[in-house]
Amino acid sequence: DVSVGALYLHFKTKEDILANLTARFIVRHIRLITEFISGTTEGAARLQKLLEYFRQMTADPILAIFPTMPLCSYNKFNSIDSATRDAVISASDKLITLTESIFIAGRDDGSLIVDHDPKILAATLIRSVMALFQENYAPDFDLVFKRNIHTNYTFSDIFDVFSSVFLNGVLVKK
Repeated sequence: DVSVGALYLHFKTKEDILANLTARFIVRHIRLITEFISGTTEGAARLQKLLEYFRQMTADPILAIFPTMPLCSYNKFNSIDSATRDAVISASDKLITLTESIFIAGRDDGSLIVDHDPKILAATLIRSVMALFQENYAPDFDLVFKRNIHTNYTFSDIFDVFSSVFLNGVLVKK
């Protein structure tokens, strides 16, 4: 057990606490993603496994907590301790770098057509996945859209369509 006072000896604000948890969450998932895609060398297969990992995350109830936290507000993010903010940015950069390596592998082995900078593709994919998670879990995010779409389809269904479009529409396999 840790008292509230003990937490605030280490962290200045609740945003610092949440940011630290977010950085740890990202680092943990980078490790799990790396394990999940290990043994797969072809870029297209690694990309499919990465998207499968994210699809499996849609069932994780802990994931539902992060998009609803006040930290997701840009103004709140700028108010946290710089070392903690840097930890979140560093963890996010590592996730993008891991994803970039998948696009580079696919470009190099010919399993993916990569017509853009792999880093931009990686950042786009990660931001898109994060937006999907946020849209699904944040209760005040575009309520009309949620009412019209989510009553008929599960988040997993929507993520499957996203994965298919991304794999087959944006990065056409040779």
